[in-house]
Amino acid sequence: MDPHAPAGHTHVVPRKSKRRFTKRQLITAAVVVGAIALAAAGAFAWSRRPAAKDTYETAVVRRGTLERTVEATGAVKAASEFSLDFDTSGRVKDVFVKVGDAVTTGQVLAELDVTDIDIEVRRARAQLAVAVATLNQKAAGESPEAIRVSEAEVAKADANLSEARTTLANTERTSALDVNNAELDVRSKDTALVQAKRERDDHARLAAETLAKRYDTARADLLKAVVSFSTSMNDMDLLLGIDSTSANDAFESILGSQNPASIETAKGAYRTAKEKQAAAERAVQGFGSAGQPVIDAAFAPVLAASEAVFDALSKTRAVLDATAPSSQLTLSELNTKKTTLTTDRTTVATDYGTVLADRSTIASTKIENANAVNTDAAAVEDAEIDLTQAKFDLETAKLDAETQVLSQRAAVAVMSAARDGAVAALDLKKAGLRAVDRAPLEASVEEARASLAIAEEGLRKARIIAPADGIVTDVAVSTGEDAVPRISASGSVQSTSAVTMLGINAEIEADISENDIIHVRVGQELVATFDALGPDRPFTGNVISVNPAETVIQDVVYYKVRIALSESSPDVKPGMTATVVLSGTRRENALIVPFRAVREVAGARVVRVLKADNTIEERAVTLGERGDQGTVEIVAGLLEGETIVVSIRPAT
Repeated sequence: MDPHAPAGHTHVVPRKSKRRFTKRQLITAAVVVGAIALAAAGAFAWSRRPAAKDTYETAVVRRGTLERTVEATGAVKAASEFSLDFDTSGRVKDVFVKVGDAVTTGQVLAELDVTDIDIEVRRARAQLAVAVATLNQKAAGESPEAIRVSEAEVAKADANLSEARTTLANTERTSALDVNNAELDVRSKDTALVQAKRERDDHARLAAETLAKRYDTARADLLKAVVSFSTSMNDMDLLLGIDSTSANDAFESILGSQNPASIETAKGAYRTAKEKQAAAERAVQGFGSAGQPVIDAAFAPVLAASEAVFDALSKTRAVLDATAPSSQLTLSELNTKKTTLTTDRTTVATDYGTVLADRSTIASTKIENANAVNTDAAAVEDAEIDLTQAKFDLETAKLDAETQVLSQRAAVAVMSAARDGAVAALDLKKAGLRAVDRAPLEASVEEARASLAIAEEGLRKARIIAPADGIVTDVAVSTGEDAVPRISASGSVQSTSAVTMLGINAEIEADISENDIIHVRVGQELVATFDALGPDRPFTGNVISVNPAETVIQDVVYYKVRIALSESSPDVKPGMTATVVLSGTRRENALIVPFRAVREVAGARVVRVLKADNTIEERAVTLGERGDQGTVEIVAGLLEGETIVVSIRPAT
């Protein structure tokens, strides 16, 4: 229809003749069609390409030595200056040094007149010697001569006692009255003892048979319980698909859909139950020829397995309760599986009660048997006592028949008492000083030692002693003048010190950052090099102090550390720049990973572990010490040889 034609008019287009194309036009059209085809094929290929994968940077958990060293830069400081004074007042007796003298550590530089102090020291030493001598004298005890006299008294008492006993024995052997009646009583008591022993043996045999039957019942119940565990574990595995991974493929996607967390809970309970089941199965192996101790040992693992399997069944049932029926798992199928788990739980609970009752029955039987044994033993013991009493009565009858028995026994008693008295007297002489008597003597010794220490301290205060090797730079006291402490008792300070000296060893002052200061301690060994001397001249040294006050340098907290070199050198001069390396933490046989692999998730430190199936497991770890080269120690959570993910580069 022609848009410009008048309304109601039909425009007829004349028929055109057939068009012919040139060769160039045909070639151009072919190129365009080919390009379109190639673009379509590329688009189709692009849509069918495999999905790109993430790239992992990994590391293997290794075991080795983890080291943490501390490196810092510092500067050489001038040697320490010491201002030395007497700690007490007095007249200067001697000054042993002058300005410019070289002195060594512990050398006496000057001293006051210590005549009175020397007297006090000698008096204190004498008092200590007296106290020690008194203690030693008391501790030495009686003389050898006195001890030999007491030993002779004991020997005499032994001889008298032996003679009295011999006389008594001879008298007893001559007795013959009332022997017949006493012998009849002995035979009667002996018969009663034989009967008591027979009854004891019969009871013991019956008790052993009863206990054996209890163990036979328990053996069967334990084996039955272990069989129930296997059935229950198989039923749960068909639902959870842990060991039989394909068992739940048909409905795994909807399992526990209303409470997904219940699945992991059930799987964890299943794995725990499986471990307990294995322990129970090991415990009942060889029951056919096993003795009672093996059955006793099986109760605990079987009961523990019962509890674990029951718990796993309950948690697996919870997964079913959280599963909505669907075409993958109909309501009827769901109910059937629930019924199976319920039946398993009932069976496990019943077996648990039976095994528990078996253990209780065996324990009760053992107690009953023990009580019976004690009763029989008491009866035998009473019969033995009766027999012993009868025999004693026989001997008494023999003794009482003789008129001299009592007098001879009395003589033996007198001789025995005399002998005990002689032994006691000897023991007293050999015992030495009692603890209650030693205490005041030892206290006197300690008091004398304290007095001597006070006197010697006064002697020390009257001397000026060099605290280090160095050079004397000033001497402000002279022989014969009065000297007082630089700081008096009232707190006033003298203007100058008695002796001033300069240490000969230079020191290094270095700044250690707050991250490294925890690895630095006084006395720690180190190696120092100086820029001016080159790295081929290392010096050893030690940390001599750590300033607890912080120093902030460009918003970073540092702590000043003073370092003393082990040897002096004229080449080391104040102001030189020094680099110190301190040996810090060292862990042998530690599990080591890159610190970059550790992430913080919900407040916990975790590491991503690359599993054999190329999946990633986030695992919580416990960190130990940090090491050099960005390493860190793993205290718990990883195993040697595991592969961990350090970083992930997303696919593009």
